[in-house]
Amino acid sequence: MELMLVRTPNGFKAADEAAIEAMRKLAQGEVVRVELRRPRNPQFHRKFFALLQLVRDATDQWPTVEALLVALKFHMGWVEHFRLADGTEVQVPRSISFGSMDDMEFTRFYDGSLRALAEIAGGIPENHLRVAVMEEINRG
Repeated sequence: MELMLVRTPNGFKAADEAAIEAMRKLAQGEVVRVELRRPRNPQFHRKFFALLQLVRDATDQWPTVEALLVALKFHMGWVEHFRLADGTEVQVPRSISFGSMDDMEFTRFYDGSLRALAEIAGGIPENHLRVAVMEEINRG
């Protein structure tokens, strides 16, 4: 079961009706195991794709943003390793979907992406990428 909670000065409280209902089913004093994950910020996700679009447009090395994203994941080692039935080893890019990583993990991925994009895009300085994507976001 997954719940959305809000931290308060006195602990956590239910953030929505589903969480209220789930917490009603728990006995007072019952111990539960909790994994803390911050939900992803959709604006941060859009910022990441704006960054990819800027690099793709500036370099014209990749036919699409999606192709650049795949190249970036391979460059960063953001892949899973599989062995096929015939013994061939393959790498498959890992997902960056909202369900597969929380905000803290996506932040680490984004920071690593800036460094990697600076490298694979022909040495564009990382600071230039940071400034350019913020200008793009503020324009839009």
